[in-house]
Amino acid sequence: MNQLLLEVNKIQFQLDLLFNSFSDDQKKMIEQTFLLDEIQSTNKTENIFSTRSDIFEVLKDVTSVHNRKIVSIINSYRYLEKNKYEDFTSLHSIRNLYDLLMENAYESAKDIPDGEIFRKGSVHISDGFKSIQDGFYPENMIQKGMEEYLLFNQKEDIDIYLKLILTHFMIETIHPFYDGNGRFGRYLMSLELSKTRNTIFSYFLSTSINKNKKKYYNALKNARDIHEFGCLNSYVKLMLEIFLDGIQCIFLDLQGKKKRIEQNDPKELLLSKSELKIYNCIREASILTYFGICNQEILEITGVSKRTLMSTLKKLREQNLMLEVKFGKAQYHKIQMEGMLVDA
Repeated sequence: MNQLLLEVNKIQFQLDLLFNSFSDDQKKMIEQTFLLDEIQSTNKTENIFSTRSDIFEVLKDVTSVHNRKIVSIINSYRYLEKNKYEDFTSLHSIRNLYDLLMENAYESAKDIPDGEIFRKGSVHISDGFKSIQDGFYPENMIQKGMEEYLLFNQKEDIDIYLKLILTHFMIETIHPFYDGNGRFGRYLMSLELSKTRNTIFSYFLSTSINKNKKKYYNALKNARDIHEFGCLNSYVKLMLEIFLDGIQCIFLDLQGKKKRIEQNDPKELLLSKSELKIYNCIREASILTYFGICNQEILEITGVSKRTLMSTLKKLREQNLMLEVKFGKAQYHKIQMEGMLVDA
């Protein structure tokens, strides 16, 4: 287990070094892509169908989406993106964050917490077929459990990944709310990791878990088995393996993208210096994002005039080098090339 912790910390450090080797504009593109993947993975775990296009539209505020749960999940990651977190020192601060994330996202009135802080009714947690565990009950037991969660979460003499894994188990076992406990628990992990390490991996926790969804649920289920006698070694080991796999995947993905950006473009283009700057900006966005880049973003990054941009875009269209898609009033541009990211 200690070896796994060392490997997770080492590869996360290498990942952040690699991420920081990109320019500020490139980093924003990468964060946008990871954010789309993370929100989509959270949706999948919650059995919500959404394409990256759906999520991208909400992020760009260009359409209204009727699925309140999707909007709630997207808003929660916007909150993470802006680093608007607080230190949780009270039960009410936990409830306030939950209300913020779940605003208007309840499927029925029965899902709204009805206790002093949390729920006052009982809940049964199932694996989709049968009840496998009951959450803490009554509410005074929930509050006692959550107070222990807060105390443990404030410990500074424990590895952050070990703390994330154990506090996540506490949240999922206590099950303080009627609805959204899994989503809320995974989000708390991302929030705490972002606050403690400020690592790009904080955007990728749900994606890593969704990729290993069966392993994740088995880890939780096995840890609750009465024959384990409260021993969490197996659960911790499986969660560390999930994190390690997730970080390694991102590292290799970013490494490949970095290499492609640095490679010379084989196309022989008759472009001026300004036009080439625009072309390379779109090319980088084509490698790093799903939907490319819009006019306003190109202008901000390159500093060219609007006239130069429009004439360059026209030239690229005439040479059949571009793919374009519209979101609201904004047109997004991509250079056609092998190995581009594709929306799904």
